[in-house]
Order: sequence, then C-alpha cells, then structure tokens
Amino acid sequence: ADTTHPLTKHRKIASSFRDSSLFDIFTLSCNLLKQASGKNLNLNDESQHGLLMQLLKLSYNCLNYDFIGTSTDESSDDLCTVQIPTSWRSAFLDSSTLQLFFNLYHSIPPSLSPLVLSCLVQIASVRRSLFNNAERAKFLSHLVDGVKRILVNPQCLPDPNNYHEFCRLLARLKSNYQLGELVKVENYPEVIRLIANFTVTSLQHWEFAPNSVHYLLSLWQRLAASVPYVKATEPHLLETYTPEVTKAYITSRLESVHVILRDGLEDPLDDAGLVQQQLDQLSTIGRCEYEKTCALLVQLFDQAAQSYQELLQSTNSSAFTCFELRRLTWLVYIIGAVIGGRVSFASTDEQDAMDGELVCRVLQLMNLTDSRLAQAGNERLELAMLSFFEQFRKIYIGDQVQKSSKKASPPPLSLNLMLHLPLLHRAPLPLSLTLCSAESEPPPFIPEPHASPPSAAQGSSSSQFNPLFCRKRAPPPLSLNLMLHLPLLHRAPLPGSSSSQFNPLFCRKRAPPPLSLNLMLHLPLLHRAPLP
Repeated sequence: ADTTHPLTKHRKIASSFRDSSLFDIFTLSCNLLKQASGKNLNLNDESQHGLLMQLLKLSYNCLNYDFIGTSTDESSDDLCTVQIPTSWRSAFLDSSTLQLFFNLYHSIPPSLSPLVLSCLVQIASVRRSLFNNAERAKFLSHLVDGVKRILVNPQCLPDPNNYHEFCRLLARLKSNYQLGELVKVENYPEVIRLIANFTVTSLQHWEFAPNSVHYLLSLWQRLAASVPYVKATEPHLLETYTPEVTKAYITSRLESVHVILRDGLEDPLDDAGLVQQQLDQLSTIGRCEYEKTCALLVQLFDQAAQSYQELLQSTNSSAFTCFELRRLTWLVYIIGAVIGGRVSFASTDEQDAMDGELVCRVLQLMNLTDSRLAQAGNERLELAMLSFFEQFRKIYIGDQVQKSSKKASPPPLSLNLMLHLPLLHRAPLPLSLTLCSAESEPPPFIPEPHASPPSAAQGSSSSQFNPLFCRKRAPPPLSLNLMLHLPLLHRAPLPGSSSSQFNPLFCRKRAPPPLSLNLMLHLPLLHRAPLP
C-alpha cells in the first residue's frame, strides 16, 4: 500500500474496488472451482495442485475482505460476522455455492482441505441481515447438513490444520445463529449427538492440537448460556450432552497429570492465560445441569484428598504426593470456575448449597496445606487457591452481589465451624452461604485439630481461652440463630469506637441483624469480647 496517501483515501479506494470488482472476482473463482471439481485433476502434478490452491486462496481472500473498514487486527478471531454486501445476496441464496465447498472438502487431499474449511468458516459467518427468516433457516439447514457429513466421515480430521479449521466452523454455528434456530433444523438431534461425541473425544486427546479446544468450549459455552432464553418447543438436548462435555474436560485434565509427570511434558497449569481462558468457558458449561457437575467434583475431590492424606502419612512418597497435588490443583481451579459461573437470576438455593459443599472442601484443604507450609509448599496449588477465592469473592462477597439465599441455614452438626475461623479472616464468608449440606459428611482427610486451653491464671482478658470457640466443644444445635443469641454482640463496641459510645447496631431495642449479614463484620468483636 502507498503510505503517502491518508487513511481516508485508502478507504475510498477499497470501497470502490469492493463495489466495482470484488463480487465478479469471487464469482469467477467459484466458477473455476466448479470446473476443477468436475474434472479428474491429477493433484500429484505440481502445476495442477498449485492452480487449485491459488483458486481456493482467491475465494478465501474475497470472503475475508474488509467490507466495511472495521478490521484493524487481522490476527483477531473475535469479529465473527462477515459483512457481505447486499449485492452478493444471490450467491448465498443459491445453495450450490455452499455445496461446492463441502464437495471440494471431500474430494481433494488433506493438504488443500484446510483452505476449503477456511472458506466455509467465512460463509457460515455471513451477517444475519443478509437473509429473511425463511432464507436463513434454509441456509442454516444446508450448513448443518454439510457439518454432519464431515462428522460422519472424519477421515481428514486427524490432520491438525483440518481439525483446527473444523473446530472454528463448529464455533461459528452458534456465534451467528441462535439456539432456537438450530433446534428447528431437521437433523439437529443427530448433529448435536455427533458434535458432543467429537468434543468428548477431542478433550480426551488433550495433547492433540490444544489450541483448537478453545473453539469447541466456546461452542458449548454459547449453547449452555442460551438455554434460559430458548422459546422453541423442540428439545435442545443440552441437558443430556452438556454434562458429558463437562465430565470429559474435568477427567481429561486429571488424567493428563500422570502423562505429564511420566514423560516430562510441558504442564498446561504453567500457562496461566490458557487455563483461565478455558476455565471461563467451563464456568458456563458446568452450571448447566449443575447437580451432576457438583456430584462429580465432590467425588473426585474426596478421592484425591483422601489419597493425598494417606501419602502424607507414608514415607518415600514425594513423587506420588506431587501427583495428587497436581490433581487437587486442577480441581481447585475448576471448583472456583464453576462457582464463578453462578448467574443470580438463574440460581436457586439448592445450587447455592451445592456451592457450599465445594467451598467447604477447598477451605478444609487449605487448612491442611497451611499446616504443612513449614515442611513444603506448592506454588501451583497456592495460585489455584487465589483463583478460587477471587471467584468466590466476586460471587458471594463483593459489592456487586445481587442475590443472596432466601434463608440462611445454620451450620450442620457435621461441620465444626470453629475449625475454619483462621480461614475466615482471609476469606470472609457471607452468613447466607450454606457451607455444607446437612446430609453430607465432612471430607475425611482433615485431621482433627487439637487445642489446649490456657490456665485459669490468665484472667479474663480478651486473649483468654474462650470455651465458645474451643474446637472440642460440640457444635451449636441446628435451631440456634448465631446472630441473635450471642449476647456479647449487644455490648461489644464497633471497631474504632469507645466502649461507652452509643452503638445503634447493638442496641437491644433494635431489630436483630438480617440473616444475610456478613459474619465477618462481627469476627473482630467475637475475639475481643470475653465471656462473662
């Protein structure tokens, strides 16, 4: 380009070329491709192979043209809509154009088929307003049929370039079309089953083209996020296939630990950007059919934590300990992600209780690992803990929290809340969060802490041993309202105020604090208010 001309001059030239010549060039390239597909070309001949490659590149460059002058970063894949001019409408209403590229994909060698898939990605991304509703439904039906053909005959997909472009094509199905439109496609049940199987297989082979997984997770993230808004009567079947995708991702990450440690491969946990990107996508996918996700995470976490404690009690087990710590690191990351995926208007008290099940386990794990910091620490696990608390703070503690549980259930008898007081100082928990359901048992891997009370000669200072917080004391009954029955709170001054100052918060004639009050507001008072 001539850099001496201003940007506006370049834009005028590009617009003039688009209006006068570009469509004719695209039509010519398609016609030549049709002629080439109808002939028995010898693609082993370098000249014929090169000619077909140049034709495909020409078609792709026409479809990838900056039609409205907004693409400032050509390496970005965020601009998913191709702003095809209205004058091109006839080429896309004719199903033969779309069919041409699908036929070429199945008839040319894998060395050229990635270019065909790149063209299909652009065709699938044409702007919605190019069609009316009936035309768009017909175009989408032809597109889905072509995708189904590729999934049924995946001979070329083992090629990394083909695999990557096909993953991009799958992602464009949802980025440009609504779930309500997809479910109306005739072959939708079969196609969504094939896509789910393809995704599960891809996640299980985590070492193959790891950068392509982003597009598959993006597809399922968009599908899961659309479920509350679907008005079509046809079943979307995501309640069947989304848990399979979630399970495949979680189990494949855990299984990868053994291979990485055995073969000395690069650990994905060291790529913080990639991990965070995938967890952001998983946060939405995992909240779909959340009961199954939570049950799976509880099962895997308890197994890994039990194995970890057993290894700590044995000798000469450093390698196995590292293995379990890596697995626990993945689980802590994933638990933080699914908690961070909570949407206030779509969440229920039952789902909040499930969050509490997961939070309880992570807190207990942190209590155990903190007790071993003097012997050995683990940087990856600590970073996972920070990620977990960031998500937990954002959802349940931050200023932007929009919804709390309708009822704050008291801690179950199986949970010794006082065990976690040191942890609560670092991660304040809202009283509205049920830390652990009454039916569940506490994870078995946390050793019972031992605390010995100080002697009676120490007096009744604020540092005196307080039997209320004795870890050996039986937990309060389920009917106890912690915030209403602590008389110490009524006479404990707020931090920063004198003891004689009137404190309306603790005035006995004032209505008791709501159940959703953050327990952390009162922890400093509890520590310095001695028992009578």
